[in-house]
This record gives sequence, structure tokens and C-alpha cells, in this order.
Amino acid sequence: MRLTSLSSGWTFQEPKSGRWLAATVPGCIHTDLLKHGVIPDPFCGEREKELAWIGEQDWVYRNEFQVSNDAEHLELVAHGLDTLAEIRLDGKLLGQTDNMFVRHTWDLSAIDRKKTHVLEITFRSVMPEIARRGEGLDAREMGWCDPVGGCSQIRKSQCNFGWDWGPRYLTCGIFRQIELQAWGGNRFRHVHIAQEHGKDRVVLRISPELALKDRKASYRLRVRLDGQIVAEARGLEVELPSPKLWWPNGHGEQPLYEVELELLRDGRVLDRWQRRIGLRTITLDQSPDEFGTSFRFLVNGRPVFAKGANWIPNHVFPHGLNRKDYEPTLRSAVDANMNMMRVWGGGIYEHEAFYDLCDELGLMVWQDFMYAC
Repeated sequence: MRLTSLSSGWTFQEPKSGRWLAATVPGCIHTDLLKHGVIPDPFCGEREKELAWIGEQDWVYRNEFQVSNDAEHLELVAHGLDTLAEIRLDGKLLGQTDNMFVRHTWDLSAIDRKKTHVLEITFRSVMPEIARRGEGLDAREMGWCDPVGGCSQIRKSQCNFGWDWGPRYLTCGIFRQIELQAWGGNRFRHVHIAQEHGKDRVVLRISPELALKDRKASYRLRVRLDGQIVAEARGLEVELPSPKLWWPNGHGEQPLYEVELELLRDGRVLDRWQRRIGLRTITLDQSPDEFGTSFRFLVNGRPVFAKGANWIPNHVFPHGLNRKDYEPTLRSAVDANMNMMRVWGGGIYEHEAFYDLCDELGLMVWQDFMYAC
């Protein structure tokens, strides 16, 4: 699969003057306006009311691109659009979104590969949609934490609507990567790994989801530790003898195995998928005890006392967060002898770099669904 980033070349329309100004992608409307001096610093003083108009306005982002390959399949993939978006290609509607937490994909295989295309994304204000969805609901159903009301009616980061720790700034924009994905033959859509732990062995069972059904597809599986191949197989199952187990911070080491899966057709590699994993079992023990029922986690069969903290987004405008943004805070959690982070349900599903770092540092993750309060 070949990836072509569409992160550069974007502009957005400033509604008061009608000017098209350079936009940063991944980004959001607040930071784009701030960059061009259209608004003052949103974190200086009390500017929530002064800047409330931004969240009540529709915003248009535009880009031009050319396709530089002749792959059989071509898809436009947006990893995060915040939130109510209408996507148009050369003036024709491709699709609409109403959920900032999921990836959106559109098939562009039939487009003209020789011409320049115009991609336009209109972000609608969420407020009219919230009012529409909230008709007939009482105050409790409309939500407790939003001072205006109704934020729970939309699949958008709830802390955008104000929280005890942050301001009410209704952002919008392309807050995660957007790209073209070109591929031929077939490809992986998703891969799931299941672990079966036995005495001095772990069996990995792989369940791939392909873009196209293919009964003749075959697979090659390799597992590495510290760069060395420790197991390989033709198929979707492999046994790891004498496995090195992953432990939470303070209970042992955090060895990570690299799993590589290749999709083959007639001996040709069509796609390759890789992921680092820790070999571990984590179970919730709710056995009867003298008080009623226990509630504790067992890691590799050992009871672990959970010591951790609540994780809110690293920034009020969380676009473009990466490893360097997460690492200092997560390392400080390890230095404080923590072993678990709770990803709070009023923020975002974090970037993969967050979860990778937790694996490396021995931090378990209590993952909320994004349905806070």
C-alpha cells in the first residue's frame, strides 16, 4: 500500500473578509485563526464569551491534489474530522460525517488520474444539530456539565463544551491525518491478535479482516524479540516457547514482541502489517470475599494494586499530538510509581503513540468509552 499525505496545501476561508488563509493540518479553526492574528490568545484572560462566535460559525477548508499513481484501488482516508463535515470532491458531495472519533474512508478509484482535483470540507456548527436532537428532552437528558446544554447529543469531545479544568471552545477542523491510500490486489483492513497462555508457552492466533474477500489468500507470520526472529509460520497461528512476559511498572520488565503478518497471493506480498505487543493476561477478579465481592486485577495471575491517575487530553486543542507530547507526562507517572492510566471519557481516543508508550513504560490503560457524564 502506498500512502500520500494530504496534510499540506490547505486553506480556510475567513468569513468576515472572505479571504482564503493558509491552514495547518492536522489542526483546528482556533489555532488557524490565532496564527493569522484574527483572534487574540484564547488562553489569556477570560475569552470564552469573546470567542464563542467561532463555534457558532460554519467553516470551509480547501485543498488541491493530483494522483501520482495508477493503483487499482484509491481511497481518501480521514483519520479524524471534527465533527459535522460535508466532504466534496470537485464540487460533488462525497459524504457527510457526524462523529469525530472514527476514521472515514471514501473510494476514489474511478477519479481521473491526470487532472488536478479540488477537495473541500465544510464544517458545520454543532449547535443547531444539538438543538434539533435535544427537542423534547428534559434538562437531565441534555447533560449536566455543559453550561449551554446538549453536548451529549453529539459525538464530539465533551470537554470542548467546557469542563471544570478547561474552557468552552467549540473547535472544528481536520484534527488528525488525512491521506490517499493506493493499493492493488488486496489489503488488510484490520488485524486482531488473541493470546493463549499455557505452561511455559504462548500461542498467538491472528484474525485478519481483508478489504476484499479472497479464499486463495495465504499468510506469512513472523514474531521478533529485540530484532531477532523467535517464531515464524505459514498461516495465522504461531507458538512462542519460553515467553518473556510483560509486567506493570514495579512488578517486572516490559519486553515487547514485534508481530509481522504478510498477505500473500500466488507467492506475491500484497500487504504487510506490524504491531508490537506485550505477552500478558489481564483479568478482573470478582471472587466472593468477606465483604461481598472482590474487584481487583490479576496480571499474569498475580494480584496488582492499581496506582494511577485520570488522563485528560494533553491540550485543549489536541490535534497533531504525538510521542514527544505524551512521553514527558507518562514518564513522570512512572517516576511517581504509577502503573495505570485512566483515559477519561470526555476527551478523545488517544493517538497510537500514547498506547505504545504505555506498553513500553509498564502502564496499564483503563480505557473509557467517549461518553462522559
